[in-house]
Amino acid sequence: MKALRFLLPLLALAAGPLLAQSKLNLGTQVKGTLPVANGGTGATSLTAHGVVLGNGTSAANVSSAGTSGQPFLSGGASADGAYGALNLSTSAVTGNLSTSHLNSGSSASSSTFWRGDGTWATPPSSGGGGGSTYTVPSLASFTWVNQSTSTALQLTSSGPILMTTPSTTLNWRLLKISIPSTPYRVRALLRGVATSEASTTAWTKGLFFYDGTKLAGIEACIGCNGTGGQLLRAEKINSVTSDNSTVTSSASWGAGTARNELFWAQIRDDGTTLYFDMSLDGDNWVNLTSFTRASFITPTDIGWGGASNNNGIYVSLLAWTVDSNANLN
Repeated sequence: MKALRFLLPLLALAAGPLLAQSKLNLGTQVKGTLPVANGGTGATSLTAHGVVLGNGTSAANVSSAGTSGQPFLSGGASADGAYGALNLSTSAVTGNLSTSHLNSGSSASSSTFWRGDGTWATPPSSGGGGGSTYTVPSLASFTWVNQSTSTALQLTSSGPILMTTPSTTLNWRLLKISIPSTPYRVRALLRGVATSEASTTAWTKGLFFYDGTKLAGIEACIGCNGTGGQLLRAEKINSVTSDNSTVTSSASWGAGTARNELFWAQIRDDGTTLYFDMSLDGDNWVNLTSFTRASFITPTDIGWGGASNNNGIYVSLLAWTVDSNANLN
């Protein structure tokens, strides 16, 4: 017992330094790399901004940093993932892309579609005539230009409108409406007949841009080619009360008995250029001419009607469509 009492103080003195050294300094008192089996990565360095990838019992792998904005894509169960571009045709994609991510959703609605030029647009109505639905607006929606004693009659809602003009020296009689916002196109099916069908009589029917003074449009002039047929032409007209005009392009169509032929006319305005087109069937269109907007006229209205030299005429509007924000080709 005396010996034990003697040894205990000695053991306490010896244990003091050992207890003091029980906490290791990992920065200076540990060497080597901690393996995965012991809870480490097995790696001595990691790529800056990369992603640490498990590798079984082997040292962890690290991806490259990738490019700003790239997502991290899985390589599946047998390959490491990596940063890269998301391929929508092969990647696992679910859900629907919000319209707010397409041109910020500007003009997106239940009645618009996403176009290839990166904008939302209203499609032309379907139903024939080159992708447009043809109807005739109410007569009350039109306003006369240079009416004089001309009259107009519409027997049924959305039915044809018959315009009758007096026998006077050359004057343009039109019914007009305001233009929509560009881009737009207007198509019309017109039929005309003179009150006197003498072969020497010249008269015209057409579809026009109007600025309050001048006209620019596409027309079918009867008798202007000397054969009694229709001469289809684009024309710049300085005044509705005179024949002070310039023909910019023309094409003959028919002869003799073609004087009351149906006439499809189309005018287009994309905000920069005015276009003047004709068609034989309302589906297939031929451009006669075009010129820069404001080079002759800055239109405020669209009008249809006719003119005759010392002869009254009847002009019927049989079909009509205005397509806004349409593909103008």
